[in-house]
Amino acid sequence: MSSRSRFFCGSSFLAVGLLLTDECCCFAQTYEVLIEGVMSERREVNRAGQTVVVRPSEETRFDANAHLKSDPSITMSGNVTGGGFSLPLFRGQDARSSHIFVDDMELQDPFTGMPMLDDIDLRAFGTMTIHKGFAPWNLPVLDPGGVVQFTLRQARSPLEGGMSFGDVSGTSGWAKTSFSESGHDAGLYLRRSTTRGDYKYYSDNNTVLNSSDDAIRRRGNNDRSSQQVLGYGTWYGESVSARGLLWGQSSYQGISIGQASGDGSARVKADTGIVTSGVRLPLNDNYAMLLDAGHFQGRRKFSDPGADVGFATKRTLTSQSSRGRISLVSDTKKLSWLASVEEQEAATKLSSTYSEDFYAPSVSSTKLYAGARFRPVSTQTIELKTGAEWSEARVKNVSGSDQKTSKTKPTYGRSIGWSRLGDDVFSYAQAGTSARAPSLLERVGNGAEIEGSRDLVEEEARFAEIGSRGVWTFEDDLTATVNVALWGRDNARVIRVEKIAATRWRAVNGGPRSFRGVETRVDLGDAVKGLELAASWLKAEQTASHLLVPRVPVWQASGSGRYRFFDSVTVRALSRFIGRMYDDISNTRELGWTLTHDLSADYFTPGSPWKLGVAVINVTNVMSNVVRDTATGQTDGRMAYSGFNSEPLPGRAWAVSVSASL
Repeated sequence: MSSRSRFFCGSSFLAVGLLLTDECCCFAQTYEVLIEGVMSERREVNRAGQTVVVRPSEETRFDANAHLKSDPSITMSGNVTGGGFSLPLFRGQDARSSHIFVDDMELQDPFTGMPMLDDIDLRAFGTMTIHKGFAPWNLPVLDPGGVVQFTLRQARSPLEGGMSFGDVSGTSGWAKTSFSESGHDAGLYLRRSTTRGDYKYYSDNNTVLNSSDDAIRRRGNNDRSSQQVLGYGTWYGESVSARGLLWGQSSYQGISIGQASGDGSARVKADTGIVTSGVRLPLNDNYAMLLDAGHFQGRRKFSDPGADVGFATKRTLTSQSSRGRISLVSDTKKLSWLASVEEQEAATKLSSTYSEDFYAPSVSSTKLYAGARFRPVSTQTIELKTGAEWSEARVKNVSGSDQKTSKTKPTYGRSIGWSRLGDDVFSYAQAGTSARAPSLLERVGNGAEIEGSRDLVEEEARFAEIGSRGVWTFEDDLTATVNVALWGRDNARVIRVEKIAATRWRAVNGGPRSFRGVETRVDLGDAVKGLELAASWLKAEQTASHLLVPRVPVWQASGSGRYRFFDSVTVRALSRFIGRMYDDISNTRELGWTLTHDLSADYFTPGSPWKLGVAVINVTNVMSNVVRDTATGQTDGRMAYSGFNSEPLPGRAWAVSVSASL
């Protein structure tokens, strides 16, 4: 028995989130150290933490949620039916602790501080990398809340295209072209999708503990249309290399309202775009300078003739941020390090029928970061991360004059990680602290129902994790992989937006929270068949009251299997179990367990340009949860099964996808 490793080489220059091997001391290429699992699309990275690289190839696997759902330590915070991506919550954390990267640029709304990504097809980029806990040393994120990064992968052929159809997911068409010649490559991806959104859902009529008036209703005003474009180009000289990327998305959709009657009339038009560029300048054989810049532009136009949501029937929010970063990197056989300084300017404007004058807060921030990886011996690695960030916010009041707020105190973060690779077992440990400064929304409000709060202080988090993975190969190429991880996180001075009057809100520092978890995963299989079982136990507790954090399941588990028939048809099944959790902060409404199942079948013949996929989501049509009143013991109530944000999800749904490579 022996562990197996495989090296994959890409043509990007030190793409953030991917790791260099000992065998590569150059700067022109990036290598990933990957452990082959039984599912060819999922590969584990050997580092001082948990990193999984997902590279799907089958038609039904290009929905990012199909991969996020197979990890029971991750939950989705939004409706997963309208597109290919839903913001993941890692280990019960608030969504603001999740970080989303497109290429090497973080997508974060400068006003709310929330990650920005509505809908993405993995075909656009080709690779999704998931980091849990502290991210790798060369990714400038100090928070251990989790990172999802989408990175480019060269297309398999010069031209690809396809369509997908579904009763809930709607209709979409896409095309991708790319070319590569000596010294440069480029590509373009286009996608257009529409959905009616009129699915059925379970309604408890706002009487959770009384199921006599519950009914199956049909959701209205949930249609969506969107289009995406992605273009990139890379140039390699004898020493200097450069890269540019453009990604844009525009969508128009209704917003479902979980209320007793009706579906509301709120609609939003969203436009998001990013531009990134980077240059690598080698200084000598072991050192290089990286210069990169990026611009984010977002616009959300909200309209609600029925005044079902929010403080105004119409409002428009525009956000934009520009950043520049200079980095020094070094790579030798024993030591690799990166040091960077980043400046960012962000501005937002909010106009609404609440006031004819717009509300325009802005912020300037500076981030210093340093990360290193040291190999004292060939089998052991130490990772170090440290950094600081500070900012100054301003807000333009109704008179048009600038009114400065006080500068935020610098927030610091630091972590250390250790890993050891044996013959068959890989072990790691990591620990550190981080802090999150209040966002613009939390500091200065929105000029309407959310008031500013200048006395906020930063959140703090302490985190530690240990884990181990064993990979064994038996006769007949049967591979077994076993993963175990134990982790804990303590959050202090948690920032929450709380109601202070009937229609007034304000951000405040709340009480501490503690998170403790255990995760296990077992893979067994070969190139034809595979079985994967995973489970997660998570206790998310409000420390002062010893009550559990609402909507964070204590138990989750997933099981999946794969089998290939006739070298052309692959059938997959995924089951996901969600156990004990509460719907309210006082823990008086306990939700019963749910078990859902997904099935998919993909057809592909080697040498054929065509691929076909069929998927059925939520085969058993789960639409509601049992609710128990912990005070009275009453258990005859039900509420809608949801994506952990109280938004009812549909029951059974199907989708068909077909593509061709020319």
